[in-house]
Amino acid sequence: MTSFSSVVIESQEAARLILRGDLDAASVRAADDALRELLGRDLDRVVLDLTELDFIDSMGVKLLVDGRDTARERGVEIALAYEEGVVERVLEVSGVASLFDRQGD
Repeated sequence: MTSFSSVVIESQEAARLILRGDLDAASVRAADDALRELLGRDLDRVVLDLTELDFIDSMGVKLLVDGRDTARERGVEIALAYEEGVVERVLEVSGVASLFDRQGD
């Protein structure tokens, strides 16, 4: 089992939430809390950085979709950063990749 952690890198009007490890039922609450806290700030843009995730399950996918909806309601642009691999395959197969702008490194 891989542990989960998150780190926020913030500038004046934007933030990057870096998620590390496994985003699954055991960790989705911590990720949700971090994302909601960011979306409660006066930011123009949030990037969810998934490049350091080893795994994402359906609960993690739901978090992304719900976060996108919340961001839209608050007028915040939201994008995903991810690389080729397991996370990309889950996002593509689930159709979630098409819901987000993809942020390059």
